[in-house]
Amino acid sequence: MTWIKMRTNLWDDPRVVRLCDLLGLPEATVVGGLYRLWSIADDHTTDGDLSGMSPAALDRRVGIDGFAAALSKVGWLEVSDAGIRIPRFDEHNGASAKRRAQTARRVAKHAKRSTRSANASSVRTPLAREEKKREEKKRGSFTECVLQEAHYAEFLRAWNGTPGVRPMRKWTPARRRKFALRVRDPDWDWRAALRKFPLACFRDSDGYRPDVDWFLRPDTVTKILEGAYDWTKNNSGKDRPRSAAEAYQPAGSDIDHTF
Repeated sequence: MTWIKMRTNLWDDPRVVRLCDLLGLPEATVVGGLYRLWSIADDHTTDGDLSGMSPAALDRRVGIDGFAAALSKVGWLEVSDAGIRIPRFDEHNGASAKRRAQTARRVAKHAKRSTRSANASSVRTPLAREEKKREEKKRGSFTECVLQEAHYAEFLRAWNGTPGVRPMRKWTPARRRKFALRVRDPDWDWRAALRKFPLACFRDSDGYRPDVDWFLRPDTVTKILEGAYDWTKNNSGKDRPRSAAEAYQPAGSDIDHTF
């Protein structure tokens, strides 16, 4: 099974903190980018020399703009005309580093077994199984967290790049909860909904632009995809809302929304 070596305290490394500041991204996204970079290097090199891969190609592979430049600033990447290179890569990964790590693990495991009494052998297996389950759960939680943060970052970039919307400054706890709930629904296609912007009904609405809190409501995306906001003032029909504010207001609400 292919694997790479990563420190459990990598999140707290000052260089990771510096990368987060340079890129404007959370630790989970940055660590996920490092995992992708080191995996590529482990698959294709023995010493971290990725000649032929440009900084732009690396940014594209990990999905983070400016990632290569930021890594160069903290000393985790060397950039040249020939390509990019990871300094001291073979000290932690590569075939020789993995052999050293596996040998050290076997020696430690043997030493631990030799110091235990025969009476402990009956409880060792259940404890090992429990520890393995905890480790697998921990790795699964880490991977899920990395993917979730990457999804948050993708949506934020997409939303702020969409015409006709009010820009979103940050993810509040309430917005995170709503987004996490919506993406569990396979029919909640937010990407397809954003491609329909700017929505026709808001084009002549005296400067009003919908915000992300409206977009994260349970039925907004469905209504957008069904064409509920495709009308304009030039259209006619008894079911058409009389204003953009009325389209924004939930059905049956007696709250006066002023925009």
